[in-house]
Formats: sequence, structure tokens, C-alpha cells
Amino acid sequence: MKIRIRMESAARAAVLTLMLATVALASGDWVIFKGQVNGPVAKPGGIDLDSFRFRQYHGMFWDEGYYHHMNFPDGSMITISIGFNRSEVNCAFVYGKPGMEPYQDYVITDIDEAKFDQKGFGFTVGRNRVRLEGRKYTMDINLPKTKAKIEYDIIGPSYTYGDGMVRYPDEDTYMYYSLPISWAKVKVEAVLDGKECKLDGSGNMNHDAGLMFAAYTPTNWQVFWFFGDDHALVVTDHYTHPKFGRMLTQRLVFVDKDGRMFTSTSFPLQWDDWVAAKDVPFRYPRHFTLTAEGGGEKIEVEVKMQDILLVEDLYSNLPTYMRIIVERLMRNCWTVDGWSDYAITYRYDGATETYKGRGVLRWTNLEEEKK
Repeated sequence: MKIRIRMESAARAAVLTLMLATVALASGDWVIFKGQVNGPVAKPGGIDLDSFRFRQYHGMFWDEGYYHHMNFPDGSMITISIGFNRSEVNCAFVYGKPGMEPYQDYVITDIDEAKFDQKGFGFTVGRNRVRLEGRKYTMDINLPKTKAKIEYDIIGPSYTYGDGMVRYPDEDTYMYYSLPISWAKVKVEAVLDGKECKLDGSGNMNHDAGLMFAAYTPTNWQVFWFFGDDHALVVTDHYTHPKFGRMLTQRLVFVDKDGRMFTSTSFPLQWDDWVAAKDVPFRYPRHFTLTAEGGGEKIEVEVKMQDILLVEDLYSNLPTYMRIIVERLMRNCWTVDGWSDYAITYRYDGATETYKGRGVLRWTNLEEEKK
């Protein structure tokens, strides 16, 4: 859903492409997470305030977001995204559960309504408030149909992949990626369009920021959010726009109850067992495997998608004229979220631990069902 809630702003920027000349690539090199060491983290830290800190990079195509994902034992999922650009702030709330239409609510406000705390970390956007106090991270969400109080009790440490930066060869595009909250227990009290909702589960929060021309926004993503009582695994795998040669950028963080942390930004991820989505020209895989190694340790993961939460065209919420422009630039782009059964094997210091559970898998891609 991260890409979806940015689309209205992205579409406005996309209109600009009709007035701009072709952007030529400079002869630079890729620099991806400089200083990253794959494998076990010797002394995982606690809460890293710098990974939360608002970047607000200077440039026309600055884009920054705080993305929250939550899983719950009843099979429901909540995502909250708060995204910033030069002119606007987008606050979006999505609630999903197998067998129901996803509930969605959002508001777009002027960037001048964003006020950041001078000490620690926190910000206010209109009537929405986010703050960090000790190990408690809280959100007060007030949208047109949604009132929610959400509390993260942080368990897993913050993590930044190397220097956190992915620098593109055009020397003008770069992105910062961090995981300020890798694992947290979550409590939600909400009123969704007049209906009360109380949930207890698990979640995380990632913070992304950078300068990227809207037409170059990646549209091929694979994401896992897996949380158990004694472990958490978060994986992101995406390819850059063809303009940049479809370069692969990967992120993996595993945390267990004993405080061990394993990270990787380079691992083979494979998928198969393709299926056609119902009533739309889109197909997606239901079976994934990956292996990550480093520092004498190894993580092996197998995932099988089961119950579908949503299947959606990411451009479907755009006004007609914007949709036409965006589709000419990027074609359609579909996403599917599904509850998935997973098995994780973690090998370290001559020991082997196995974890099994259910979590959410997201596939976002241009894959169309073959005619």
C-alpha cells in the first residue's frame, strides 16, 4: 500500500514529464548500503533516534514516508502510511481481513501543517499525532472516517542497513532506508466508519526518504511481514525502474526473543506456483524461498500464500485524467496482499532453530495474466 497512497502526488509529478526533456543518465556507479555487513549483528542496539529523524532532503522530487504494518491473530491487517513531499502530507489508513472489502481512509493536507518536535521524536499533522516516549511509540489518527489510538511496545532494536543509502548512477537520485522499529507488540483501539475495533498483535515501522523522479518509482516489490511470540522477520526485495537497469535492492532483518539479530542486503529470493487473480488481468506467485548467509550463520525461509487480503490496481484511486497519464508512463501496476504460512530455519553457533507461523506477504508487480 505504500506506493498506492503516494500515487496522487506521484501523478501530479508525472504530469511534469510531459513538459520535461528526457533525463539523461550520468556515468556514475551504484552505491548500495555502503558499510553493510551481512550476518549476525554482534551487539544489537536499542532505539536509534537517528533512524526516526525527519530528513526532508532538499530537491524538487523529495519524498519521505513512515510506514507502519500490523498483523493480528484474527487474520486482520492494518497499515498506516504518513508520506511527505514538497507540498503535501498524505496520511492513509488501511484495514483488511480475508473475505471483506478493504477499509481505506486518507487525508491530504498542506506540508505547512506538519510540525516536528524539537526534542526526541514526534510530529503533528493536522489532528494526527505521532510520538516516541521511551519504548512506547504511539499514534493518534484522526481521518474523515477513522479515529484510532495505536500503541507500539517496542521489542526489537532499530536497524539501518549500512549507511542507509542507495545512490543511483544518475548521481541525482538517492534513497534512504531504515527500520526504526523492527518488532513491536501493538494495541489498537479504533472507530472505523462508526464501528468499534480493538486489536492486539504485532507490527513494525520503516522510514524511507530520498530524491526520486516520480516516473522512476519502483513498481516491482516483494515484502514479508512475519511476527511470532519469539521471532520477527521483515524482508523487502525490489527492482529499480528499467531506466536504471532493474537493479535489485534487498533488505532482511531477523530478530529472536533472546536478542539475536541477523541482517542481510544480498540473498537469492525465488518464486513460483503462479495463479491468475480473479476477474482482473493479473497473476502472482504463491510460493517463495530465500536463503541468506553471512558471518557463519544462515537463514532459510519458505513461504506459501494462502488467504487473500486484497488485490488492487494501484492506480485505481486516481482521477481519470491522471490515470491516463500515469498508465502511459508506467502501465498498470497490481498488488496482492495475502496471509501466508511460513517456515524459518536459523542456523548459528552449531545450533538450529525452526520457527513456523502465519504472516502477510505482499507482491506488487506489472505481471499480467498471459492471454
